[in-house]
Amino acid sequence: EVSLYASNILNDTGDVVGYLGLVQDISELKASQLALETARNELKATFDALPDLLFEVDLNGVILSYHSAEADHLYVTPDVFLNKTVEAVLPEKPAIVIMTALHNAHKSGQSFGLQYALDFEDGRRYYELSVSRKTPLDVTETPRFVVLARDISLRKRQERQLAEKDQRLNLILEASNIGQWDWDIVNDVMLWDARSYTMLGFKENAFKVSF
Repeated sequence: EVSLYASNILNDTGDVVGYLGLVQDISELKASQLALETARNELKATFDALPDLLFEVDLNGVILSYHSAEADHLYVTPDVFLNKTVEAVLPEKPAIVIMTALHNAHKSGQSFGLQYALDFEDGRRYYELSVSRKTPLDVTETPRFVVLARDISLRKRQERQLAEKDQRLNLILEASNIGQWDWDIVNDVMLWDARSYTMLGFKENAFKVSF
């Protein structure tokens, strides 16, 4: 593929007396542009498939860009949070958690596992953060970070339901005066609860139980 360029050649009176033409082979340039566009589309498709929220944030907490597959996953609309600090657009506690994650990542390069909650119209949602520091293009540039916020609300509900079931079971066992024990056959470890010791006339953990 080639690119053609032509320019008039004028004499002293301004009349056209000829033309100057240039021909440039742009095959490699077109191939590079196509490869870049393909890679960009593949990256976008990958991001669109992610349920997580992605943000680019600098060390001061300014939200520079974002990606979200669904608009209703956002706490506020982009026109409210873009180029604003997290402290300006989020409640105090979530903002503190996010800023802590940014500073941790600034020190060590990455930060994982910090959690925060936000209240939406349909209820409270819980998020877990993964933050990675970007390599700066200029040493004078304010450090920037990629921030991934994963919705862990379902996991939190399941953990809460499991805790409630354990609590109900303990209440039933206490009311029934029933002891509970577990035996790990593989490691040959047996665990007794406090009631099992008490029912046999011993103090809790008075001896190690084994077979």
